[in-house]
Amino acid sequence: MALVGVVFPSEIGQCEELAVLHIHQTDLEGTVPVEVCELRDMSLNSDAGTGVFYADCLADGGAGPPQIEFQCCTDCCDHTTKVCIADD
Repeated sequence: MALVGVVFPSEIGQCEELAVLHIHQTDLEGTVPVEVCELRDMSLNSDAGTGVFYADCLADGGAGPPQIEFQCCTDCCDHTTKVCIADD
């Protein structure tokens, strides 16, 4: 079963133990809430140094809008070409 939809609930930002989030190669669309970015910042500043988030936030095939708007994505991927680029 594939994940399909446009809903990214802000409650995902309450998952304080979340270290890795892959929303790459799904059929999800929309904007990832800022609460997830705050969670990533908290994880990256921890002693563990975690907080890796992959998403299809590059334009599909280099044209058109990205499938997902994700301000704090660590690795942005192109849903069409399946290429991911680290966003340092």
